[in-house]
Amino acid sequence: MLTRAVGVFRLNEILSREPEIFTYNIEDDDLYLVMGTDGLIGFISLEEIFNYFNTHQKESNISLAEGLVNLALNKNSSDNVTAIVLNLRTLVQGPFPEDKCTI
Repeated sequence: MLTRAVGVFRLNEILSREPEIFTYNIEDDDLYLVMGTDGLIGFISLEEIFNYFNTHQKESNISLAEGLVNLALNKNSSDNVTAIVLNLRTLVQGPFPEDKCTI
């Protein structure tokens, strides 16, 4: 289902104002969280993202996100192309070892 932040009433039958929400427990071996619009995810496979991150490990989150956007644009994505990358290794842990971050 396509979603929009602000609904367009004449498109209510094909668009929803309700976002798709997924819950995922972050595991010790998870390195990054990547969020992207359909203009990104529709043009770059998970394998391509994995390979890109493997060859650009030392780059900042911003540089990684920009690189993913450029990959999608180079594949002729004409939709909204947005990427957000979080390096999970840099997240601050809670005061207790059993604290886990849930997204």
